Amino acid sequence: MNPLRAEQLAKAIGQQHCFYWLSGEEPLLMDESRSLIRSYWRQQGLQAYAYSVENNFDWQPVFDHLQAGSLFDDQIGLELRFAKLPGTKEQGMLSRLASLLDSSHQLILLTGQAKKSQLDAKWAKPLLAKGPAVQIWPLDSKQFPNWLKQRASQLGMQLDPQALDFLVQSTAGNPLAAQQELQKLQLLLPSGRIGIQELLPAVSDNSKYSPQDMMDAALMGDLWQALRISQALESEGFASVLWAWTINQDLLCLQHLWQCQKERQPPKPAFKPNFKREAAFNRALQRVNGKLISQLQQLAARMDRISKGSDPERGDFMLVCWQLLKLLAR
Repeated sequence: MNPLRAEQLAKAIGQQHCFYWLSGEEPLLMDESRSLIRSYWRQQGLQAYAYSVENNFDWQPVFDHLQAGSLFDDQIGLELRFAKLPGTKEQGMLSRLASLLDSSHQLILLTGQAKKSQLDAKWAKPLLAKGPAVQIWPLDSKQFPNWLKQRASQLGMQLDPQALDFLVQSTAGNPLAAQQELQKLQLLLPSGRIGIQELLPAVSDNSKYSPQDMMDAALMGDLWQALRISQALESEGFASVLWAWTINQDLLCLQHLWQCQKERQPPKPAFKPNFKREAAFNRALQRVNGKLISQLQQLAARMDRISKGSDPERGDFMLVCWQLLKLLAR
């Protein structure tokens, strides 16, 4: 049987399979796939048992469950979780299990990501004859925003483009971290459309300041206040990736406003700051020019690389931040 994708699993459940091999490296997506099968087991009245297979694992209880189920005509569901892929000893035990599986038994095997050669291995064939392998691949950079948007919608939230981009960047493509952020937002914010102005205070936890406060001080030309806020944020452990994202967004807005002012054109609504921040941007527009904005954006891009561990020079995040604030506030 050809491997299924995770999104095809729901259609496969209930088709008289007594085995499912879930392989992947994403904890949240693996657990959700497992939960789909376990939910079906509950509907069918199966007695479920779960085991983590580690070194020196005792297989006897697993075989006892299967043999007892056959003897007393009980429906048994077994879940075997491996930290990686099964080794030689485990493969032999799984081959023995395959010979005992019948319509009264269900088995879920959870492992690390399996390659095609591993799915075609001799020990795996008896199991895969009784049910599908389900490949749970990590979400790539193109899939993750849509996945995050759909998850937010399921929780009753519609994220505007800036808010969605912020969460994508701040969770660094990690589904589990993203799910946790969405659950927190669901508790803190009313359902409905959520913009960046509602989102930032919610993800700042109990911080006295936010990166926007720091940028507002710098935009107003108050360097010392901006530096004080940056030190407060650092002491509170505010995530550097969120700083970098906020600064980059503010500089994109500043660049657009400066270009519109130069060309005597009205700014696009998406780039227009809210009334609380409008005065700070207007003050900065009196001082900046195209060359300065370009320098600021280069520093902000480096902050983003440092925050994600991809800066080739392994720069100091705070030092680059202070350089940026000094340039912006002058």
